[in-house]
Amino acid sequence: MNEDRELLELAALAAGIQYEWHQGCGEALHLTAQDATAIYWNPLRDDGDAFRLAAFLRLTVYHDVLAVIVKHKQYSWEWMGEMVDEDCGDRNAATRRAIVRAAAEIGKQMKEQDK
Repeated sequence: MNEDRELLELAALAAGIQYEWHQGCGEALHLTAQDATAIYWNPLRDDGDAFRLAAFLRLTVYHDVLAVIVKHKQYSWEWMGEMVDEDCGDRNAATRRAIVRAAAEIGKQMKEQDK
């Protein structure tokens, strides 16, 4: 399993999302809505998915000059950060990845509590 897929699956667990893995469409989690329509969810690539994930989990997002930092005080006082290249860094991509990493950490802790 690759790192991005593991991050997405743990983030989905944290958000209570049921899914199937879908290889097409740039790799995403395949969700089926109540009306049976297919939805592809990938907050690593989609700003809206990442924003909704952060809002649902009540994550705090902080932007510094060269980093994006995210945390959730209930699960950890540690910050999950992503560096942003000073010259040509993609701040949106760094923000999405930091959100998913923080959500995945929550999912990982939830998974460990279920054992």
